[in-house]
Parts: sequence; C-alpha cells; structure tokens
Amino acid sequence: MTYLVPATRGEEVLLMTCRVKVIAPDGTVTQARALLDSAASTSLISERLAKQLRLARRSCNFKINGVAGINVHPNGLVKFKVAGVRGRERPMEVEASVLPKVTADLPTSPVTPVTKWKHLSGLEFADPDYGTPARVDLLLGGKVFSKVVLHGRWLGPTGAPSAFKTRFGWVLNGQAKGNGERSTTHVCCATIGSNTPSGMPKCSTDSQIKQTMVNRSGYSGAKWKIKRKRKTVRFGPAGCWHQDQGLEYFH
Repeated sequence: MTYLVPATRGEEVLLMTCRVKVIAPDGTVTQARALLDSAASTSLISERLAKQLRLARRSCNFKINGVAGINVHPNGLVKFKVAGVRGRERPMEVEASVLPKVTADLPTSPVTPVTKWKHLSGLEFADPDYGTPARVDLLLGGKVFSKVVLHGRWLGPTGAPSAFKTRFGWVLNGQAKGNGERSTTHVCCATIGSNTPSGMPKCSTDSQIKQTMVNRSGYSGAKWKIKRKRKTVRFGPAGCWHQDQGLEYFH
C-alpha cells in the first residue's frame, strides 16, 4: 500500500525487492519483480501478471485489511510457484490474492549506486536494479518470507542499507540516499479478514440451521427447506449464508 507523506529530499528506504521466476501450473515461466514483506499475512499478485500467466482463479469472499483500517476485496485466489532467476533451488508453491495493483513503483526515487557501500562489495543481489524505480507485480508475505530468508546478514553503517541472504540472493533493507524528492512512502501490513460479521453463530447440522432460522425469523412454526452444499454455514440478520454460498435455503 502506498500513502502520501510530506516530501523528503535526499532520503529513501530500500525495501526487500527481488527478481524471481514465476511458474504457472501449465509450465509457463516468466520473470517478475517481487517484494518480500514479513508484515503481510498473505501474498499478493497483480492483475496484469495473473492474466499474463493465465492463472486459474478461485472465488473468494474475504477482505484484505491494511494500515489505517483500509479494506480491499481481492479479485480471486491463484496458485503458482516461484524460484530464484538463477534456478538453484526447488520452486516454492505460493497462493496469492489478485489485486489490480500490488504497490507503486519501488523505490520511490532513484538510489545512489552501490559502489559507495563497501560493506556490500561482492554480494550477488536478488534484484540487481534495486536502486531503479520499477514495477512490483508480486508481494510475498510472511509464509513465504520465513522460508526464503537464510542465515546471513551484513550490517551497514549509518545511512546505508543492510543486506540479508535469501534463497533468491541478497536483498537490501534500510536507509539510503535518494537522488530525488520523495512524496510517497510504502507501508504494508496486510492481513486476511472474513466478510462474516462478528458474533454470528456457526451451525453444522440441519437441526441447528432450522432452529436458528426459527429464532431469527420469529416464526416458531416456520418450516425451512434446506439445500446443503457444505457442512458449515453462518447466519446474519438477513438470513443464512456462507463464504462460498455453501448453503441455500428458502421458506
């Protein structure tokens, strides 16, 4: 997520961007720029990349909760695999929510070349173009982050980023000197939330469903015909429903 902030000249924070191979179930492979984000409980993929790979989608009825309580409804769930562009490790399966756009271009302004950071000399970067603002089509959340980060870290001096070793190569994170005026900042803290209102009871048997419908409708003699597709449903003030429309009812 990207938010407007007061413009800051000459200051930038590098985030953990990396280049990865994205592998569709049908074997189609493409490269994409990804952001590793331990603060996200779900992974995200852009609509553009999902269409390019022709990824099959599953419908979903949840929302993604972000900073400041902003909620976004994804355009489905997809599955694919990711691996480093150098192909040294086994591809990892990822399930991601589809959004029109993952984030703004990162970094938000060009960053001074790495030649001025001697502590990073000789490292093989996961994103060789980390200092050039460019599109990000993937956000790999905490589930992936915990599996790709390895033991290895180079701490930078004040005003320089640190490097972290991952399965994709070394990624950078921390303060850096930008070459422009920054007017936006990137903040991501994405969690999945249910669209089900709080306080709704779960019902798993037909008798429970019927009794709940009687209680909610106020008609003690009401007879409900139930078409069951799933075992669990939830009830709201307007009747009963399920995230996957798992049960239909009529009076």
